[in-house]
Amino acid sequence: MFLEKSIISCRKKLNSVSCPIIFVPTMGNLHEGHLRMISFAKKRRSSDFLVVSIFVNPIQFEREEDYISYPRTIDSDLRLLDALGVVDLVFFPEESQMYPNGTSRITLVNHPISEELEGFFRPGHFSGVGTILVKFFNIIRPSYLYLGEKDYQQLLMVRKLVIDLDYPLKVVGFPIVRDKEGLAYSSRNSLLSKEERLVAFRLNSTLNEVVEQFTSKNLLSEKDLSRHFQRRISRFGFVVESFLVRDSLSLLPISSDSRKVIFLASVWLGSVRLIDNKCVSMNSHT
Repeated sequence: MFLEKSIISCRKKLNSVSCPIIFVPTMGNLHEGHLRMISFAKKRRSSDFLVVSIFVNPIQFEREEDYISYPRTIDSDLRLLDALGVVDLVFFPEESQMYPNGTSRITLVNHPISEELEGFFRPGHFSGVGTILVKFFNIIRPSYLYLGEKDYQQLLMVRKLVIDLDYPLKVVGFPIVRDKEGLAYSSRNSLLSKEERLVAFRLNSTLNEVVEQFTSKNLLSEKDLSRHFQRRISRFGFVVESFLVRDSLSLLPISSDSRKVIFLASVWLGSVRLIDNKCVSMNSHT
């Protein structure tokens, strides 16, 4: 497993690679979800060259305190990746490598979807994600990009970005990985207190309840489903930021043409923001 911290040395190494490159971007603080996605990517394309990046991207945080408090665990991350035995190269640059002139006046990659839905509550987040990914694409030149489906709006935005900017790569979504209680793995889970961990799984179970209300036709409108979700989950100490029911391809309100529906939830548990989603076929609703 090669370790690279500079753009020049990373490019030099990758220029000698003759096979397709698989890219899995992360911000570190790796968990089981990351590890399963990385292993799956290599298993699916065992002869390809697998690159994992670790970079806490400052321009995708809307609050400076969130950026400062984000867990940095580079030593344990590298040990985990090495133990997997499938990663060919880890690129973990310093901020000065990716933003040598600072971040206040850089060119940003934006998309209309960046300011909608989750983007409304996280101004600048998706443009920050798009910008760092474009920089990584230009450095690494991957043929395949793997992203988790937990960040669903982000996944759709990146797919659109890749198409619009003519990057010759395939974006692959990897299903949400959950712990034994149903909580979606997230790097932010490590910020939960012991007491909060005891109730965090309620996000998943409550989301399942709402989906059941929809598929059984007890509740149909986004407004009614949102009210039901908020009423149920607030009992456990969560504060709802947003709850949306949308077409899974367009993220527009569902219509008679919708084939799949995505339920998107973002909540706060104490000082930790958690997100989750569920996708269901409209066939289960008719």
